[in-house]
Amino acid sequence: IPNFKYLEIGTFEGRSALFVSEFNNCEKIVCVDPYIDYNEIESDDFKMSDVFESVNQKFKQVQNKNIKLIREKSDDFFLKNKETFDVIYIDGYHKYEYVKRDFVNSMNCIKKDGILICDDFLWFEYEKLEENPIGAILECYENYKKDLQILFISNQIIFCKN
Repeated sequence: IPNFKYLEIGTFEGRSALFVSEFNNCEKIVCVDPYIDYNEIESDDFKMSDVFESVNQKFKQVQNKNIKLIREKSDDFFLKNKETFDVIYIDGYHKYEYVKRDFVNSMNCIKKDGILICDDFLWFEYEKLEENPIGAILECYENYKKDLQILFISNQIIFCKN
């Protein structure tokens, strides 16, 4: 994809965005993460606000790239967003209802022939299968399968929007 625009939902330490920033044809990177403490990280001395500051500093050191770090929940971002993207990477909160909303919202702002990557497809931390990302992703795929082509399945599932 020439001069692509990349959206990342759930940035955490910023490693994926930093990797994408190394592509010469990456025109813009938008990262959305509220950086609030949540139950998927089990440590008393771990603070998401510290992670946010660290990522913010890393992004500022990247030269000649348009990287925007937005500290808010993905639902709030999508309500205001007017842009479309060529590549969207979903790795936000892993609960079913959040994954489903991120998927549906992403489908509304991904370009034709765009790439949608859902991380943690095979992540099974919650007791019921349907509470995990796979439940939401498979349900969304069923609803959008006429508009999607599966390109890859492993721990991630990658789609191309027709």
